Amino acid sequence: MFKDYSILVLGGSGGIGSAIADGFEYQGARVARHGFSRGEFRADLTKREDIEGLVRDVIRKFGTVDVLVNAAGAGIQLQLFEKKSWADFETQFKVQLKGGMETVGLLLPYLKKSGKGRIINIISVYTQGRIPSGVSDYLTAKFAMLGFTKALAKE
Repeated sequence: MFKDYSILVLGGSGGIGSAIADGFEYQGARVARHGFSRGEFRADLTKREDIEGLVRDVIRKFGTVDVLVNAAGAGIQLQLFEKKSWADFETQFKVQLKGGMETVGLLLPYLKKSGKGRIINIISVYTQGRIPSGVSDYLTAKFAMLGFTKALAKE
């Protein structure tokens, strides 16, 4: 089904992202697995220059990107809000929202040109139902990503 597709999976070297990348590869896609500290396509999604390098490297290897999957996330620390700081929230926002948003911005011309372009943002089931305690920073960023996804889809 995805034969001859070029796919970039942010967070593709671990967890959910790795499983998603495996699925696309199984269906015949060429997959670039991004990772923070491991894998062929390493980048710190909190740094614009790393994101630019990531996109440049993937385009150099595949020539284009047909699908972007944003499954990257910062580590979750279960702590009540009273123990969290703005830095905890900022880390989640930078990795999930800023990293995804800037990657979309850089890839949009390629996604449009391919004619097959798709953006898949992995959010969280928690944005649709029962919310656990101790993840206020993580969930705030996920809700922001949900809003970005809906706004982007409308455009």
